[in-house]
Amino acid sequence: MPDVNLTGVWKTTKAAIPSMIERGQRGSIVRTSSVAGLVAYANPAHYTAAKHGVVGLMLALAVELAPHNIRVNSVTPRW
Repeated sequence: MPDVNLTGVWKTTKAAIPSMIERGQRGSIVRTSSVAGLVAYANPAHYTAAKHGVVGLMLALAVELAPHNIRVNSVTPRW
């Protein structure tokens, strides 16, 4: 679960960032998390942890990429 839901998100984002910065234009990165990334769900702990990681990654990248005029957000749908 963490490999796909967190590591996969990190790797695809990491691959896109250099070309976005190089272009020197505004941009947006939108990652899909889940409500489980905002609150704790007891039974799917690995899913909850991965989705919290996506939200944390989004927050950190939003700060890091702001000087390059790149916005980073996450969508947190619920069933």
